[in-house]
Amino acid sequence: MLGAENLADKLKAMAADVRGKSRDTIDKVIQKILFLIFSLKEWTLDVAKRTGELKDAAMSKVALDAGKRTGELKDAAMSKVAGSLKDLQQSSSEFTLSIREGAKRVAGDCREGVEKLTQKFKT
Repeated sequence: MLGAENLADKLKAMAADVRGKSRDTIDKVIQKILFLIFSLKEWTLDVAKRTGELKDAAMSKVALDAGKRTGELKDAAMSKVAGSLKDLQQSSSEFTLSIREGAKRVAGDCREGVEKLTQKFKT
């Protein structure tokens, strides 16, 4: 996310040197980048919160069931929860990686757009 924020700062600096419609266009690009960063951060926080809630609920259920049952049932439940949590952890890791890759891709696309704008103003 830091790369996209740096890109927004560079665009702000560029916008200070530009006038008219070009400045408006750069301002719109900056706003879209900042909104995307905000949305991705909110999405990531929501996923982390839900993951924690699911983990807590699963652990509470396992603890309750384990208190009522013995031996093999307890071991089986713990094994299933551990497997589910491991799967959830893997999914969360893949999701986080996907978000990072998407943010990098957007930042790269924005960077290309800025480079095109820069070339346009140089000529």
